[in-house]
Amino acid sequence: MTAGWTLVGTRNGHPAPSLAALSLLFGIPMADLDDTYPYLDEWFDSARQRRDEAIAATGCEDVFSALEYWATKDLGRRIVVCGDEALLGLTDRTEP
Repeated sequence: MTAGWTLVGTRNGHPAPSLAALSLLFGIPMADLDDTYPYLDEWFDSARQRRDEAIAATGCEDVFSALEYWATKDLGRRIVVCGDEALLGLTDRTEP
């Protein structure tokens, strides 16, 4: 697996999407995100549009399917589960 990003982390001791996951869901470059709230209303509007597109394309309404769809479409990469902690990372689509 090539170097990737963790898509699930913790915030205040609870599982939470990482900045990489939020970047995919919002359609916002990671450099424009930080670990603070609140996020801009435009980002949530973008996330709703991206959610609708992912549902239309995949037929699935879960967040994992949306992350897979956008990782492939935006980055040409796929999501893989790696390690004992079952964290999500990104790898080149062409790799087995």
